[in-house]
Amino acid sequence: MTELKPCPFCGKRDCLIITYNNACTNFVKKFFIVCENCKITTKKFNSKQSVRDFWNKRYNEIEHKGVVR
Repeated sequence: MTELKPCPFCGKRDCLIITYNNACTNFVKKFFIVCENCKITTKKFNSKQSVRDFWNKRYNEIEHKGVVR
């Protein structure tokens, strides 16, 4: 399983994958990531791997541009 990279906005590693499961989604599990430091979140995804890949891709793109230290 791929490790979560630091937050692409604040650079902290205080990031969690949250499972979202309620009646509005017919109890289908959705996953999103939240940074506990700056409170940024992703959109909801159907799998943990998909949300993890999205998060890490954003970090790589921002880091490449020199925004994250």
